[in-house]
Amino acid sequence: MSLVIIIPIVIIVIIVSAVVYLLIVQTPALKLDSIKQLIDNNNLDEALTKLTKIIQDGKATPRTHMYLGEIFEKKGDINTAVMEYQKCLKEGGFISDSEQLVIHIKLAELLNRMGRVDDALGEYLILAKQYPNDPYYLMQIGDIFFSKKKFGNATNYYKQALLLNNANPVAHYNLGRLYYMTGLNADCEYHLKKAIELSPKFYDSYYYLGLLALRQSQGNNALMYFSKAIYSNKFKGLTYLNLGNLLFNSGKTEEALNFYLKSLSNINNDKENLLLAKYNVGLCYEKLGNIDKAMEYFREVYMEKADYKDVQTKISLYSELSVNDKLKEYIISKKSDFEIIINRILSYFKYKPLETIFYERFVYAIGIPSSLSPDSTNKKDNHFFIFYRTMNDSFTDDELYLMKEKMLSSNCSKMYIIFPGEFPENAKKWSENRDVILIDKIKLLEIFESISV
Repeated sequence: MSLVIIIPIVIIVIIVSAVVYLLIVQTPALKLDSIKQLIDNNNLDEALTKLTKIIQDGKATPRTHMYLGEIFEKKGDINTAVMEYQKCLKEGGFISDSEQLVIHIKLAELLNRMGRVDDALGEYLILAKQYPNDPYYLMQIGDIFFSKKKFGNATNYYKQALLLNNANPVAHYNLGRLYYMTGLNADCEYHLKKAIELSPKFYDSYYYLGLLALRQSQGNNALMYFSKAIYSNKFKGLTYLNLGNLLFNSGKTEEALNFYLKSLSNINNDKENLLLAKYNVGLCYEKLGNIDKAMEYFREVYMEKADYKDVQTKISLYSELSVNDKLKEYIISKKSDFEIIINRILSYFKYKPLETIFYERFVYAIGIPSSLSPDSTNKKDNHFFIFYRTMNDSFTDDELYLMKEKMLSSNCSKMYIIFPGEFPENAKKWSENRDVILIDKIKLLEIFESISV
């Protein structure tokens, strides 16, 4: 065949190939680029319409699904966005390696946000291999293992992150809270303090240091750490709750109440601790003698969880106070008024007070016969009175034993336990064949009928 014939044929083949290339490859690519501009300009519905048309025409490529993923992600439809990104990776080709990594990053964050932590973990593991010098992905892997309570795996990845950057306060904090969970107190304290050293306003670390101090019975340190942890956005409510507990247990009821009330408005998405805060508010009002307010919170707890702690018992016991003013006055009266009630109850038994000692839950009183003076009485004639002012004490065996020891050390021959509730069976049995007289609610009300309260 002569060159005259071959050359035109070659030219024609080249022209046809160029046209095919433009029609099949370049034209869709140019079209997708214009759609990408629509997405970047937030013209999402128009872009979605065009991409849908491409799919209907059977001309979809992995990049089509990538752009669909971007649209649905921007629209807030995370499930569909994830599905489109996964289609893009599955089909492969037509996207660069860097674009594939971007998709893995998007999938990791979206899956983690959706709570699909196992799928997110797979994406983060891919990213950790691709970016071996970036501690961020190691930290994310550690967090997922931490959430799955696989503490050994979590520790390993947090430590790897610190090897890359020992000045990372978040990595130290994560290790600190992990060591707190596993009971390694010294390591916990070191890493939490290191996080604060690197970032003085790392208030989440102060919260865990407060918890650690509580575990180690270091009340003053706990108070110090929690006083700084109140600036933590994440743990503000729980910090107020713990501060309330510290103050309540040290007898500072009014201050505790203030913190418990603050915790109520700052605890979010934590039903159990919110119930505890409401219950503790009720305890404070109960202790302060504001039974009506205490009942308001106890009823609220009961409505949310009827079997919570002893809330049913409290509601049952205190409901009577609304119709029995004498019992109510016995429980909620101030110290000076209660001393008058004590003297009148003692006089009912023909005794008068020699010494009265007020404690948090009860009052001790040593009574002597009314007809005798403190100097002339035989100490064996003295009786020991214990006045309880709450209606739901447990009366453990150890507590009953200590009462008896206190009576004997006070040189008293008989003991009266006055309780505005119903004694448990162990207390009734313990009092048998002993010089102990139990005065329960029914007997106490009978006494009130005989004296002026």
